[in-house]
Amino acid sequence: MRTLRAAPLGVLTAAALLVTACDHQMVTGTGPGTTTSGGSTIFADQIGVGDFSTILASGTSRVAVRVTPGTLTAARVQVRQGDQTAEPERIASEVTAVASGSPDTLTLALGAIQVTFDATTKFEGWRDDHDADDSAGLDEATFISRIQNALTAGRHPTVVALRPAPTTPQNPNDSSFFAQVLRLDDAADRPDIEMNVTQANLSLDSTPPPDAWLTLLGRPFAIDVTGGKTTINQATHRTTGALHFEGMVRSVDTLNGTATLADSTVLKVVSGTEFERPCGLDDGSPLTSLSAVAQALAAGDTVDAAGQGLTVATDTLDVIDVRFRIRNGVGPQPIIIGFEGIVASADTMSGKIVLANGATVDVTDTTRVDDHFGGLGSVAAVEAALGDGKTVRAEGFATLVSVTEFDALLIRFDTRSASAHP
Repeated sequence: MRTLRAAPLGVLTAAALLVTACDHQMVTGTGPGTTTSGGSTIFADQIGVGDFSTILASGTSRVAVRVTPGTLTAARVQVRQGDQTAEPERIASEVTAVASGSPDTLTLALGAIQVTFDATTKFEGWRDDHDADDSAGLDEATFISRIQNALTAGRHPTVVALRPAPTTPQNPNDSSFFAQVLRLDDAADRPDIEMNVTQANLSLDSTPPPDAWLTLLGRPFAIDVTGGKTTINQATHRTTGALHFEGMVRSVDTLNGTATLADSTVLKVVSGTEFERPCGLDDGSPLTSLSAVAQALAAGDTVDAAGQGLTVATDTLDVIDVRFRIRNGVGPQPIIIGFEGIVASADTMSGKIVLANGATVDVTDTTRVDDHFGGLGSVAAVEAALGDGKTVRAEGFATLVSVTEFDALLIRFDTRSASAHP
């Protein structure tokens, strides 16, 4: 199934304090072209951290982790077992750097994970209606050139890296990932990672939040169910053989409850299909029904779809969950990310704060500092609090300056919710 280029996030709501788990906001399909706010899911059960730990203790499991952009906090964790552990392991993330060597290396925005590759890797380019010539794949030099050109132009191209699942799950602290397939894919606007794990990957936190840490490729992903940032779903037997799909929507048939992608894949809405509701959008008509998608297409919008489904016929999937999204504009746009962390230092003169993970956040005259609910109202106040021995936590939205430096658009400083990170 083909994958599409999509626009980067370009909308920031004034009330939002950080990117949270948008996947919490679901509507469940009950029939062709219709949705409801209620209903039970037939594809997955929502579980707690204790049940998650018990499942991992029972043997090898596959976890699919969707990450809040700009953080290592899991927005949604899906855990599956059985034949799902034989599926390729997968990482989707923006690229921040590419380096030639033996092998070559991509540095990803997701936890600065490094993906290695060489001439034996299969390369694919942006594959949409404008790039049909890429159907046969790319060579290594062309792939690297496309990455370098995008970075030089100020873009942060997204890749999907795939590799065969190992016979036994990789050691949690082993950061190596050699890609058998690398695909340029800007439709994957949410970072995610899918790997096989055991209970060795999970470490419970005695002082939540977060409730636990799931370590993948040496990166500790926060599982924060208590704080409302993470949901954990256990796949039922009905999801055996689930496939990931991405693509541009070509047409919608609301009568029969289907959407057809540009590559002719047919997505069928069934009882239990979950429509993901986007967060941070000032849109009174989110695309949480086929009728809404049809209206967007009729208005001339380009709509992308991504999610999971079960094969029921050639090129036809029963949709487990789906996110429809209007492609906002063309060309390079500033990438807006969420960030959070403990403040290591603050400099009133330069307006810079440095987080414990080494990232620098620039607070400028255009930055909105949210001091509601007792938050600190300025960098000077943060500097003073640190001088008094207090622990300060920062969270907010920013545009990327570099891999480790952000220009803050919206920031909140809080001395009350700080918690130690491993």
